[in-house]
Amino acid sequence: METNNNKAYGFTLVAILLWSTVATAFKIALQSLNYLQLLFIASLTATVVLFLVLLFQKKTPLLLKISTRGLLFSAIGGCLCRFF
Repeated sequence: METNNNKAYGFTLVAILLWSTVATAFKIALQSLNYLQLLFIASLTATVVLFLVLLFQKKTPLLLKISTRGLLFSAIGGCLCRFF
């Protein structure tokens, strides 16, 4: 039980340290990029990282279970931020 608590505290500390740098990173990035470019890079990075996690966990067959309708709704949802 104690090991799980120590692990949880460690993950919490890492999350706080990483999250605290986000505002500074965005401020610096916005000096050379507009918000759409920054949003695209963030989305692309998240997609690649999540794909690598699936690949590492050998769960890539889950990608084949995504329906065309689901992909379409996701694409529409992603485009809404562009217009609103």
